[in-house]
Amino acid sequence: MRNKKEMIEKLREFSENKCSLCLTTLLDGKDDISQVHHILHPSLGGTNDLSNLQLLCPNCHYKIHKTMPIQSYEFEKYIFELINANLNFRNTQSLHRSRDFLGDIVTERKIGEEWEKLIVEVKYFTVLGSKFSEYLRHLTMKNIGIKTVLVCPGKLTEKTYSQLREANIEVWDREYLESRFHNEINEIAHPVFTQQLLNIPVVGKEDLLISELRKCGTGKNYWFKYQKLVGEILTYLFCPPLSAALSEKNDEPRANRRDFIFPNYADKGFWEYIRLKYCADYIVVDAKNHSTSIGKKDVLQIAHYLKDYGTGLFAIIVARKGINKNLYYILREIWITERKMIIILNDDDIEQMLLEKKCNRDSNEIIKQKIMDFRVSL
Repeated sequence: MRNKKEMIEKLREFSENKCSLCLTTLLDGKDDISQVHHILHPSLGGTNDLSNLQLLCPNCHYKIHKTMPIQSYEFEKYIFELINANLNFRNTQSLHRSRDFLGDIVTERKIGEEWEKLIVEVKYFTVLGSKFSEYLRHLTMKNIGIKTVLVCPGKLTEKTYSQLREANIEVWDREYLESRFHNEINEIAHPVFTQQLLNIPVVGKEDLLISELRKCGTGKNYWFKYQKLVGEILTYLFCPPLSAALSEKNDEPRANRRDFIFPNYADKGFWEYIRLKYCADYIVVDAKNHSTSIGKKDVLQIAHYLKDYGTGLFAIIVARKGINKNLYYILREIWITERKMIIILNDDDIEQMLLEKKCNRDSNEIIKQKIMDFRVSL
């Protein structure tokens, strides 16, 4: 591009004179509110190529920089640099647009006098979604005969590690990356990843809570203990920005009692989004210590409690064994007909949230993934 004006005109042509996020008209008569945004920030290696630029209105540009998350491709780029700088790896290449393999990076690792070919799949978000088993099958079938590696900067649950081992997929988690690429992490400075990977946490409160959760039995004899433990865990995860929970609250007819209600006065981030999207001035939570999956009655009870003029339309059920497939259709109908969003968290989800917290990452990603999986499946 010869100059900035020409660049903006080209971007305006691509975006049809609309903000790329909210679709506000950017040039109206003589009033031009266009602002150029780098998709990948220059400090992280982003260029001024048109493919890395977009036009935004001032409001969206401010919001995206105020709350801008680390994007997955930034972490993928960083992992590529670490591997490429390590003398025990060679022939490292990006696999973008490859039809032959499923992954992000192909490389060769030195083992003794031999070189082993690896396909590396990079995931910045530790939460892998509801179709994880299907994803593993697809990964191993596509990369048949070649060692596959899954990279993530956090820590996974024991169940997830077990699934990956059964699929013969090697895991490079936070501890592995710090050990194998310690020198490279120190040499290749990054404003987020360097600190995130080098600060390996010791045993902390998260580990103690996970241990208590695993030891807690199921059924009526352990009901109160489990309810109390769930309250302690969610308070640790949610507060702040949520306020301390109000325990065992009834609605006015006293027909519906809920275990915990967290006041939600968040003015930014995920919980602000939940408050605005689902009228959720309060986050309603039930803890179910069943030894089997919960039933229709458990879901309808909490659904009846949710009111747009009351606590709001968002709730969480923490259930040891989750739900059966048939109950999904009940949740689906409740959302479609009443716009009430009810999220189910099981023990594995709670453990993963605590592990995310331990690694100084956003534990709310688990809830975000649950909402996304539910909405996309409709």
